[in-house]
Amino acid sequence: MSLLDNSPGGFIGAANCVLYGTVGVECWMLTTNSLLAMAATMVLIITTAGLLCRWMLRLMGPEDHALDYEPQPVRQARVKPVAEPVRRPRPTHVSALR
Repeated sequence: MSLLDNSPGGFIGAANCVLYGTVGVECWMLTTNSLLAMAATMVLIITTAGLLCRWMLRLMGPEDHALDYEPQPVRQARVKPVAEPVRRPRPTHVSALR
């Protein structure tokens, strides 16, 4: 079982610690004016994001069930040939209609 299943309140507390800890490190980075502090902060943020993504994907489970299927062939719509209209000779004069 994970922390989320065992203790939802503990999960919220841990999430807040990660969030405010990262924000605190970012504030520290802004006050030091150091490139080394900026690099360390960026590494912390990237690592934290990667760990969160890995944890979320593990929580969601494997994708084997979604990929276990036989691909169906695409059905092509049959095109019916269109018959050409029959051409009738048209009268050229109005007197031919009577």
